[in-house]
Amino acid sequence: MSIEQLKSLDLRREYNETLYAEAGDLLRYIVDTYGTQALIKALKDGNIPTVNEKDFFEFLEIEDHETSDIEKTIITLNISMEQKKFEGAIIYSNVTSQPYIYFRRTPRINIKEIKVNGENVNFIQSFTVVIPAKNFKKGSIEIKYSGDYSKIEKIAPKRGYIEGQIKRDTAFLRETFLRPMLNSVELFNVIEVRAKTDKGVVIALGELISPNIWRISFPHGFSGVIPVFAGEFKKIELMNGYLVVYYMGIDDETAERCANLTAEILEFGVKHFGKPGYGKVKVVYPKGISISSSMLDTLAYSHNPIRYKYGYAYEIAHWWVPGTVTFDTNTSQFWFNLAFPWYYSLKYAQNISQESYRKLRNYGISKYHKATKYGEKDVPLTEVWRVWRTDINLYYAVGAYKGALVLEKLEEYTGREVFFQSLKEFFEKYKFREGDLNDFVAILEKNSGKPVKELFQNLTTSTGLP
Repeated sequence: MSIEQLKSLDLRREYNETLYAEAGDLLRYIVDTYGTQALIKALKDGNIPTVNEKDFFEFLEIEDHETSDIEKTIITLNISMEQKKFEGAIIYSNVTSQPYIYFRRTPRINIKEIKVNGENVNFIQSFTVVIPAKNFKKGSIEIKYSGDYSKIEKIAPKRGYIEGQIKRDTAFLRETFLRPMLNSVELFNVIEVRAKTDKGVVIALGELISPNIWRISFPHGFSGVIPVFAGEFKKIELMNGYLVVYYMGIDDETAERCANLTAEILEFGVKHFGKPGYGKVKVVYPKGISISSSMLDTLAYSHNPIRYKYGYAYEIAHWWVPGTVTFDTNTSQFWFNLAFPWYYSLKYAQNISQESYRKLRNYGISKYHKATKYGEKDVPLTEVWRVWRTDINLYYAVGAYKGALVLEKLEEYTGREVFFQSLKEFFEKYKFREGDLNDFVAILEKNSGKPVKELFQNLTTSTGLP
């Protein structure tokens, strides 16, 4: 979308979450480039400063490596499915922050109160909320807010992802609706969710430590999406309670078949790559909500797992990457977030039959050729992060489909058992923190007794299939 299009948007008349988010990006650019007073003027008078489109898109590509380390996050939520509304509050304790605290909001959220270190802070409520905090080094932030789905029924997901939805019998909230603060790379140490609903039960991330209270801890700090579901869910426990499957809107027999398939795919990964870092993992089959996404220890899947089992395996693999080991700040290694899950799907298919493996591998290669126009648009794996905003198909084609073939090439060179064992050691070493593929290469070299570094560098910095 061009700058001129963003300037002419009337989101009150025609709501679209994708455009809303991009308008928020423009306002973030204004405050970063010209300061908060320029943003205030733009919001009050509608006069947007001169923006060079090339500089704006370069600004969007630059990764902010500064992090906010949050010792404890407490989310309190009360969901009314009857009214399609919710009340929320979030407390961030012992936060280290960048010079200002940046919030992104949607039309469904109303920020009611913000306190920094116990004192009320004035704020602007529009596309974004920006709090000048030049002297803020460490402290606490408290936000009270409410959400309303009763007026805006249409869902227009941001880049294909639903942030939240409340219906008469089910609800799903995440991201902005649970923590309306997006401040570069947030590292959480402890997250506690205290949630209630007027119908059914609540499912949240982490361990249920007391009625309606869930907690999850990350010793080294971790980033990720926090989900909450509510509804009349039934549950099935497998793998001695390690896997819990919640379902509604499908019959018990179908749910059991899906749960057994989940256990089979998960057990394959546990055998070869070790357990994901969580004490338990959860799958939610949400009625009437179109979402297929893994969020920390919770996987939501609205498609038919039996029909799309290799796509389902791709989502389950996210419990390892980026669910246990993540690649966020080193952009040249971001491709591994996409490559390992597809590699996992290929290995699982190969475990089923060579025919299944061949078809799945050829499917990925075909998608890669189509997205890259047979090499005309190809980018190296180390550069794939640059295209995720501009060409999502190319992003997945290179990151996932080509990336998995690179991992297969390394597996072929070092031997399968050595490669699997090296992945297992790597995941254990970097559990709940940022991974480093240079160290993975070192582990491969140690376990195989072969030089790997030069091959790895050539495979990840060149274009074309390996």
